Amino acid sequence: MSIEAHVEKSGSAGEYTVDGAAQFTADFTCSRCLDAYPIATRAPFHIRFRPRPEVTQEEQEIEITAPEELDVEFYSDRTIPLRDLAIEQIQLVIPMKPLCEEKCLGLCPTCGANRNREKCQCEENVVDARWGALEGIRAQLSKKDS
Repeated sequence: MSIEAHVEKSGSAGEYTVDGAAQFTADFTCSRCLDAYPIATRAPFHIRFRPRPEVTQEEQEIEITAPEELDVEFYSDRTIPLRDLAIEQIQLVIPMKPLCEEKCLGLCPTCGANRNREKCQCEENVVDARWGALEGIRAQLSKKDS
């Protein structure tokens, strides 16, 4: 993981603007075929840091009232936590369902063969027995319409 950032003092007192990108490489597991695959990505960001406002209670939350405040982070120490920022940006670009490729065929539910590498001999149209009660409904409906 690496981070590059350019920090500038903003117009408001104690406010800083940070522009940059977090980069990382990792090995993920495809959620369809379970093969490992490498990923390298760059997550650009634009964040404004402001001093944490005074709150009356220690656990009181700060309310966001305008859309332009969505890119605002607050700091309370004399340092700005850029490492935490990089980790957060990387977490935002990690896919919820990692796929080795968009057209991944996954594993056969019957024999477990990786369909990207081999064609298995299993029946293509496996019908779930739980739907058996509905099997004759289409025929019955077509007889009623006739």
